Amino acid sequence: MSTAAWVTTYANVDGRGGDERVTIRDVSETQHEMVVTFDDGTIERYRFDVMEGMAPRTPRITDIDGRDGEEVLVTTSAGANTMRFRILTRAEGRWLTVKGSGNRAFDLWEGGGMSAASRYRREGTTLLTVNATLDSNGRTYSGKVNKYKLNGAKVDWLKTETFSGVSASDPVLSYGTRSCARQPVARGPQRPTSCPTCPIRAQSGCHLRAHQATRNDIFAGQRTLPEARTVGTAGFEPATPCL
Repeated sequence: MSTAAWVTTYANVDGRGGDERVTIRDVSETQHEMVVTFDDGTIERYRFDVMEGMAPRTPRITDIDGRDGEEVLVTTSAGANTMRFRILTRAEGRWLTVKGSGNRAFDLWEGGGMSAASRYRREGTTLLTVNATLDSNGRTYSGKVNKYKLNGAKVDWLKTETFSGVSASDPVLSYGTRSCARQPVARGPQRPTSCPTCPIRAQSGCHLRAHQATRNDIFAGQRTLPEARTVGTAGFEPATPCL
């Protein structure tokens, strides 16, 4: 069993303006469960398969289609250099894994090490995936950019563009994680909507910093904070008093 039993973040999954608490916890060696808690106390649960023995990782929150409600990107495998994500979306009060061609779960990849590069990002309401390999010269990369549109719980392929001989710093290979991040929304003067030292959102009066220790666990716009620490197997301790 993994050592971190749960991680938590916040997202506006129903599009009604308030953030819901989104927790990922492990329920077995090969399965995690997303638990979404709404302001009225309603709880929704959704289980998904993961790589054996993988600890829960903080989900990434984004709005891919530009419609009401945000999508949740959950980590389903994590290797030495590459991570795989799946997109969970809420439709008519239930959670679904976004599917691609052949009605198969649509995977997003990030990483690749030195010899390859896998990325994903959003431009407007278009989802881009980038897959490239290192050229024989050992300095540049060549590959493809696939563009998709999210329609409900399905991504539709739009087109594929190829590129060749680009450097590792070329924009085509950028992670573009900020383009997948929604911006904080002001909620009035009575309560801060973010920590004074980082862009994490405050919710329900308490501010949980559910960061993992590696860069790949950091959602766009956040950063690892030294005072965010694990507490036994219970998850992450609030690093600040209630706001």
